[in-house]
Amino acid sequence: MIDSTDLKLIDTVRDEIGKIYDLENKYSPEFIIQNEPGEHLKLLDSSKSVYKSIYYKDKFIGFILLIKDGDQISVEFRRIVIDLQNQCIGKLVLRRVDRI
Repeated sequence: MIDSTDLKLIDTVRDEIGKIYDLENKYSPEFIIQNEPGEHLKLLDSSKSVYKSIYYKDKFIGFILLIKDGDQISVEFRRIVIDLQNQCIGKLVLRRVDRI
C-alpha cells in the first residue's frame, strides 16, 4: 500500500484532458466506455460535474468524475480510473470524496 501523504486530489484543468483520454484509452474497451476529449471538456465546463485529477508523488495517475444530483447534495460516482494498480489507491480516493 502507498503512503497516502503522497496522494493528491486536485481540480482537473483543461490541459489534463489529453492525459484522461489516454488513460481511458489504455483500459478501453475492456473496462471503460471511453469519452472523446470534447465530451470531457463539455463535462469539465459543466457546473454539474466535478473532475479531480489524482497525483501520486507529483505524477498524474488517474482521475475521478462526479456528477452532482439536482439537490446539490448527492452525487453520482460516474468514473474512477487509476493507472497505478493494486496499491489501494481507489479506497483512499473514495475516503476523500466526502471532503470534495
